[in-house]
Amino acid sequence: AWSIDRMAPMWLSKISARRHTPINALLAFGGLSFVALIYYTIDGDVTFLAGATLGFIATFLTVSLAAVAFPYVKRDVYRGSAIDYSILGIPLISIAGATSTVLLSAMVYAFLTNDAFGANGVVGLIFLAGFWVVGLALYFSARLIHTRRGLAFDAAFREVSAQ
Repeated sequence: AWSIDRMAPMWLSKISARRHTPINALLAFGGLSFVALIYYTIDGDVTFLAGATLGFIATFLTVSLAAVAFPYVKRDVYRGSAIDYSILGIPLISIAGATSTVLLSAMVYAFLTNDAFGANGVVGLIFLAGFWVVGLALYFSARLIHTRRGLAFDAAFREVSAQ
């Protein structure tokens, strides 16, 4: 998906004709996971895992919020799509997103207020901030690279949303 959105090189999304899977993406992210495992084994502690987990939870929280807003912000894309279902006039995706938002918010609160998780220490909070910093850096780097190449970076998002 990152390659289709032009956030990652296209070779990453190449699908193996033999295995029908994105081998390159699996190898790349498997390698990154291995590096994280080595770090955790040699120098990490529970705050490393807790901070990374909190970062993932916060990322999914963002997606949940997007699910709530999607039918209203991208009404033309939502209408007639495979997820165009409503309950009492409220889009089902918004209901699911709101439910997920409440649950994930409770998890973020627990991680930030309970010392037992280890996520509210310096290392944990650095990992939480790191997810946002790295994500924004990737986005703006990809945007800059494609704009300099003369490619309409935002057109990729319009193209995907029009399908």
